[in-house]
Amino acid sequence: MPLRLNNRDPDFETAFQGLLAMKREVSDDVDERVRTIVADIVARGDDVQKALVSVLGPGPTRDPVADALAQEALLALASDWAFMVTKDSAAAYARERAAAHADHVDELARLRADGRTAAALRRVATWPAAPFGHIDARVCGLPGKMVAVHN
Repeated sequence: MPLRLNNRDPDFETAFQGLLAMKREVSDDVDERVRTIVADIVARGDDVQKALVSVLGPGPTRDPVADALAQEALLALASDWAFMVTKDSAAAYARERAAAHADHVDELARLRADGRTAAALRRVATWPAAPFGHIDARVCGLPGKMVAVHN
């Protein structure tokens, strides 16, 4: 069962210390490096959320660019990237994937904000197939309302 931490929770520091204690190697320099990596992933996640909310909102019809944006944000935010890094379980892979999905969000948000829908769709077409079926982004701008639907 994955351990989920939220840096805004009042008991975050205690939970994080417990997470650090679970890793194989115990040393102050490793702990500091892990903290730095996790902080970077958390900060990037905050940026992903801001980018997503800045360009998405409710709409009457499906929008494939918005749906791709929502999917990439979900992949960047909902995965256990920070945990994989702290446990050194494919840490390089975890950092690479988290960064790639966050980069996709940044790129699509920029293209969408510039009105470059065709360019955004061309970029999405080069990415791997959607792992979640169909993400409906029409409700992503509303807190807690990201919905996966299977059409």
